[in-house]
Amino acid sequence: MSTRQHRDLISSTGVYFFTTTVVKWLPLFIRQSTITVLLDTMAFFQRERGVKTIGYCIMPNHLHWIFKLDNDATDVIKVVRTFKSYTARTCIEILKSGQFDQSRQPEIYQEDRQVHQMKARSILRYLAEAAQHRADQQYQLWQRHADLKPVCSEPFLVEKLNYIHNNPTKKKCRLVDRAEAFPFSSAAYYSTGQNSNGLDILSMF
Repeated sequence: MSTRQHRDLISSTGVYFFTTTVVKWLPLFIRQSTITVLLDTMAFFQRERGVKTIGYCIMPNHLHWIFKLDNDATDVIKVVRTFKSYTARTCIEILKSGQFDQSRQPEIYQEDRQVHQMKARSILRYLAEAAQHRADQQYQLWQRHADLKPVCSEPFLVEKLNYIHNNPTKKKCRLVDRAEAFPFSSAAYYSTGQNSNGLDILSMF
């Protein structure tokens, strides 16, 4: 990434909006095992790297994460790269070990026949196909390009929080009727103050 691109990502508030998507939009995060990987990794970054979660939403095939860097000198590009690399390796290990197929499927996905039938073997085949153009890896889990934007104003932060929290209610997927009913986002925290899957949410309001 160029110096100019790095400069464009500097946030005066230390807050960033990040979205990363599974290759081929595969529904990988439909089992508790892989969902937990994302939650545990965000918790690790908060605990060990000073990356505080402001909001998040784990959809079946992508993640929205709004976070604040504790130290202005922290390289946000390194944070994102490390996050993607670690979660990819860990999820692939879960798929290869058979843990994915054996782990619990959240209730919101159990009535979706297409999602319910998605098995680790099929997902791994697609991930291998996505990595065919790369000699240095057998599987590619995340799309190469992620969306990373600095959040420099409160109106923009509110807009992005509303966007990610309402993602599961949109007509295209319609996982829930109310944002706060979706179990894998911070919407319920902002609505009721209840615990958010063990994550400490840094409320900006």
